Amino acid sequence: MKDLTSKLSSLTTLSSLKIVVTGDIHINTNRFPDFEHKRIKYLQDNINKHTPDLVILNGDILDKAKPTLMDLRLFYKFTSGIKSHIILTSGNHEELSIRETCYDFIPEINYTYVPVGTFKFNDYKLLFVSHHLIKDIKKLKGDILFTHYRSAINLHTTDEYNNQLVSKKFKYTFLSDIHQKIEPYYNVRYTSSPNSLKFHQEVDQYGFYVITLDDDIDIKYHELNQYGKQRLIVSKDNIEDIKARLKKYPTWLFKLSLPEGINQREFRGFDNIVGFDLLANDEKDKKEYKQAVNDIFNKQKLNPYDILVEYLPLNDYSEEVVKDILVDIKQGLL
Repeated sequence: MKDLTSKLSSLTTLSSLKIVVTGDIHINTNRFPDFEHKRIKYLQDNINKHTPDLVILNGDILDKAKPTLMDLRLFYKFTSGIKSHIILTSGNHEELSIRETCYDFIPEINYTYVPVGTFKFNDYKLLFVSHHLIKDIKKLKGDILFTHYRSAINLHTTDEYNNQLVSKKFKYTFLSDIHQKIEPYYNVRYTSSPNSLKFHQEVDQYGFYVITLDDDIDIKYHELNQYGKQRLIVSKDNIEDIKARLKKYPTWLFKLSLPEGINQREFRGFDNIVGFDLLANDEKDKKEYKQAVNDIFNKQKLNPYDILVEYLPLNDYSEEVVKDILVDIKQGLL
């Protein structure tokens, strides 16, 4: 357990404390490196605009437990450009084992890595817990918890820890791991990713929380919308609407799903389109599609959503197929 009082001693003299908390950044320069650098700089600039006293990076800042040199270069560029104290907890993507994370082996540059730690500001005790140590939460005490785990809010999550328990145990809890902005309880918040990271994710709220501690706690959400990824399903009736969206978000990346009869040439000139696939509609294709997902799941035990992203194109019945498979998994049929 790290006591961060001496490390953050300059903050203890402040009358109020402004905190930015974000997570699930998933730095990965292997995918669209130019886009990756721009979205990280955009996040960095927006954090600095708030002039926080403390920034909490709440796990899965890196996408892999064994990051490349280019990943680390961008990671350090990000942390070095933030003009505040930084506390970093690790997430599941950064774990090398149940005891170690990548942060145990790389230099700390303008951040402090905290497996488990506390910081006392006025009457508030802040508690930081990395993902691989979440079981310790039951025996730890604090007022505001920052950690990285998921709870079974919907079908595609596994219940690693109970949100109801932390709702009762802590005044406020800020979580990462689920990439959407969700408030399962009035005092429990998933911080979301700074932007949509996968093409199958629906466009929702992305950004970070700004917390001000003085006599009371003030919590605001800062939305980010300049960078993201989205898949658009094209039909003969919505071509002009799709083109309008492509023009409106020139810094986003898009994949387009096309029905038979609509050619890729229809969307010539849009640099933000990074891929096309064909829609399939008949029952035979749907059955074959579900079988393909089943086969990959049985072989590799991947989350069905990840199977679609990594191996198969999304189409007009992807969500339906995934939900069917998740129900089968839940019932022990797969």
